[in-house]
Amino acid sequence: MYTMFSERLKQLRQKRGLNQKEFAELLGVEPSKYNKWENGKSCPNYDTLCKLANFLGSTTDYLLGNSDQMYRDADKAFNSWKDDFKAQVSNRLIDFIKTM
Repeated sequence: MYTMFSERLKQLRQKRGLNQKEFAELLGVEPSKYNKWENGKSCPNYDTLCKLANFLGSTTDYLLGNSDQMYRDADKAFNSWKDDFKAQVSNRLIDFIKTM
């Protein structure tokens, strides 16, 4: 029923190196309840969904299948890299012009 959510939740949990019981304890939910989420038998309420996304560094949209951007800081990391790259190119260009 909640296939996309279940698959993505499991994938992100495993990336953290946690088993279901450990993760459920960190979230403060019963392991049996968490198991139902991963097996597609139920879905957490909105507050818990937000807590899951926050803990996993993801977004509710990704967990629910509304986005393919796994991590919420992906754009921020890319923009940081892009700014660094621009600065390096600018510095090299200035150095090159000075040698002329």
